[in-house]
Amino acid sequence: MRTLVISEKFASESIAELANIINRESIKSSNAHIVITKQKASQIISETLKSPPFYLSELIENNMYHGNTPVANYHSFVNQYYGGGQDVYLPVINMDHGKLHMDGVAVYKGNELKLWLTNQEGLYLKFLRDKSLTGEYDFKTSSEDMYSFLILHGKKKLSIAQNGKTSINLKLYLLLEKFQRK
Repeated sequence: MRTLVISEKFASESIAELANIINRESIKSSNAHIVITKQKASQIISETLKSPPFYLSELIENNMYHGNTPVANYHSFVNQYYGGGQDVYLPVINMDHGKLHMDGVAVYKGNELKLWLTNQEGLYLKFLRDKSLTGEYDFKTSSEDMYSFLILHGKKKLSIAQNGKTSINLKLYLLLEKFQRK
């Protein structure tokens, strides 16, 4: 199995059970992905079956390595759940007009699903957690102009001062694209 799709209802009620099953199950790959959907999991899976093999797992991996989705897999899920000082986060996938797309990140506090980050907010989490600094940031300057920063790669430096304040320095290599609405 390369991808586990769970519904929002299951994600809200059974995260402890899921962590327990994943932790003791020995026939899974630690690189397999877990994603949450606000729709029914069966809808996402049904749509995936219309696509070539491995479409869903490749969509997720592409968004983790080139898009705004922070890296998350079975291994990181179990590490976050049972490890100290960190919260579990899982990517969100949804379907609009028959097209699957990554739709942000869900964040837990303990066993409770507390926060839904948008795709662009997920980029900030990716900057904090991942080694790969890639993604896309879109913004508008007027009613007709829209810009997109394509983040090709970058470097980050985290430092913690003696007073407890954390400083994050990012050096990003960007490509700027301009779009006009018609």
